[in-house]
Amino acid sequence: MPLPEHSTPAGSASFVKIRATFAYIALLLAFASGADAQVGIGETREEVLRQFGKPTSVARRGTHEIFLYPKGGRIELVDGKVADVKGALPAPIAVPAALSPAKTPPAPSTEKRSEPADAAASVAKTAATKPVSDDYNPAVGANELAKHVEKMDTAWGASPPKEPVHSPLESIGSFLTGLVLRFGFTILALKLAFKYWEMDAFWVGILSIAGIDLALHACFELLGPATGGFTTLAPVENGVPGLALIFTVNRFCFNKRIQNAVLTAAAVKTVVTMLYVFAGLAMLHAIYG
Repeated sequence: MPLPEHSTPAGSASFVKIRATFAYIALLLAFASGADAQVGIGETREEVLRQFGKPTSVARRGTHEIFLYPKGGRIELVDGKVADVKGALPAPIAVPAALSPAKTPPAPSTEKRSEPADAAASVAKTAATKPVSDDYNPAVGANELAKHVEKMDTAWGASPPKEPVHSPLESIGSFLTGLVLRFGFTILALKLAFKYWEMDAFWVGILSIAGIDLALHACFELLGPATGGFTTLAPVENGVPGLALIFTVNRFCFNKRIQNAVLTAAAVKTVVTMLYVFAGLAMLHAIYG
């Protein structure tokens, strides 16, 4: 039995192909018309770049400029404005970072940086104005430290104060009393030493020995303030008069042996020192009981 004409397979296939072709053409026309509608004639060059970004290539001749995009998109500009649009343009994109307005860098501060010491003092001063409920206030300590730092003479702090050297003439009574005691102690020590070391001298010689020793001690004490206390040091004040005592004992005594003179001078110095100690203790006992 022959088939009906409307059910012929060949005719049906041809009809489907024709419909598919028309649908594809219509889709292309709709896409092209929609893309063209995104850019209007007369729009500026900046607006085109904002919507579609940088083209793949650019052709320029005088004031005439052509932007070419992928898939055949073409935009012609005259004097920086759109004059013609052809082909399929790409979908609009976000504003490119390259075309976004550049951020203006912050202007350099004209305020002069303060020194660390000024900053620390400013922080301490600010903290000092805040009420502190606890007993310990660090701001008060910082302020006190800043005051000490400002008054520092050296990097290690203030130099230690020098002890003033008092002149014996500030108290003439005490000075003369000490000389009288030394003169009497020296004479007593000489008589004791002479008896022990079998040496003797006339009273003129004994008084001369005690007087020379007394004069040397008085000179060293008077020169103490001028020399910064050097002449009142024990090695100086007792050493030089000790050498002079050896010479005067050997000079004024009958026995001229230098060994006895050295021993006599050493014994005199020892006895005088002990007498001074005893006299000082007796004076303290009399004053304070």
